[in-house]
Amino acid sequence: MTRPYNMTRRNRLAAATADRILDATESRLKSGALADVTLSAVSKDAGVSVQTVLRHFGSRTGLMEETSRRVGERIDRHRSRASPDNPDAALDILLEHYEEEGALVLNLLAHETAEPVALRAVEEGRRFHRAWVDRVFGPTEDPEILDALVAATDISIWKLLRVDLKRSPSQVRRTMEALVAGVRSETESEPGVSQ
Repeated sequence: MTRPYNMTRRNRLAAATADRILDATESRLKSGALADVTLSAVSKDAGVSVQTVLRHFGSRTGLMEETSRRVGERIDRHRSRASPDNPDAALDILLEHYEEEGALVLNLLAHETAEPVALRAVEEGRRFHRAWVDRVFGPTEDPEILDALVAATDISIWKLLRVDLKRSPSQVRRTMEALVAGVRSETESEPGVSQ
C-alpha cells in the first residue's frame, strides 16, 4: 500500500522541481542575455544541482525548448479567451498578455539571430499572432488588411509605446484601439471609395 503512495509523492516532488527549474529559466529569460541562461545559473537559481536539471530536461536545448513550450501554452490559454464577438475585450486580453509576457518575448526577439531556440520560439509566436489576429479581428480575405491588423497589434508597437515612450497601459490601449479601428474601417468601406 505504501509503494503507490510513495510513487505519487515522488512524482509530485519531481513535477515541483521541474516547475522550479522552468520558473528560474523564465526569470533569466526575462532579464538578460540568453547566453546567461546556463545550466549552472538556472540550477543555482532553482536550488538544485546541474545534474538534476539534466535529469529533467536532458540538455540546455531541452530546457530551453520545454520553457518555450510552457510559455507558448500559457500564452495560448490566455489569448484563447478572446472572442471575435468582442474585439474590445480581445484587445484587453492582448495587452494583458504583453504586460505579463512582454519582457520575455522581447528578449527572445532580441536574440533570435543568435539562438536557434529563440528563433523557433519567435517564428512560432509570429504564426500564432497572425492566426489569432485573423480569428479575432477578421477573418479577412485581403492579406494587406490582415498585415495591417497584425502590425497594429504587434508587440513592437506595445514596446514603442509602453517601454520606449513610457506610456501608461490605458494610453497604450487607446492608441492600439485607434490603430485597429482605422484598419477595420478600411474593411467596412466600399471598394474604390477613398477615406
